[in-house]
Amino acid sequence: MVVPAFEPDDRLVALVRALRAAAPARTIVVVDDGSGPGYAGVFAAARDAGARLVAHPTNKGKGMALKTGFAYVRDRVGAVAVVCADSDGQHAPADVERVAGALAAHGDGIVLGARDVGASGAPLRSRVGNGLTRVAFGAVTGLRLHDTQTGLRGYPASLLPWLATVGGSRFEYELAVLLAAARRRIPLYEVPIETIYLDANASSHFRPLRDSARVYGPLVRAGARRVITRVWGPRG
Repeated sequence: MVVPAFEPDDRLVALVRALRAAAPARTIVVVDDGSGPGYAGVFAAARDAGARLVAHPTNKGKGMALKTGFAYVRDRVGAVAVVCADSDGQHAPADVERVAGALAAHGDGIVLGARDVGASGAPLRSRVGNGLTRVAFGAVTGLRLHDTQTGLRGYPASLLPWLATVGGSRFEYELAVLLAAARRRIPLYEVPIETIYLDANASSHFRPLRDSARVYGPLVRAGARRVITRVWGPRG
């Protein structure tokens, strides 16, 4: 399991403890994405709770943190499937287990923990942003997903080397993975999970203007490729 974390609080520690209690043999890799010395205590507590800790000296972005976690699993743990979850308490441990179970059942593709992104309790910016991204993703790929921005995902071991080749270093990486998977016809499965937004998602490090531009970049490029292919045909 891989948990990217930037400036986390005690919810990271609670997540590690709950996951270890549910599956004591599970390897949990927490990637400190350059949080700084002020968060050393939280990461030390996560390590004491049973996590393996990997750290970036400076903040490199969620995408790079995920890639670092995948590389650690590949090099230190072996050819195993990986479930990714966020560190801010928005993924219930029971839902992590649900995604892990679906990944074991569907070993040929990516499993997404799908929230009800239109839920009344979700912040307005999340409902609007997720809705726009979902519609744009469907228009570009022809695939219908309920939640394209979920951070709770499962990847089979066979995809770990490929995940390192997908472009993106920050929040855009996860959408780039879905777009690349659609092009490669990698199956995408969804399982419903609880929709949790704590304090109106106040703990999120997502910057609405800058990070939205990053996220929509892969969609714009994918849309442009689709138009070019339709007009000029596939290029050999």
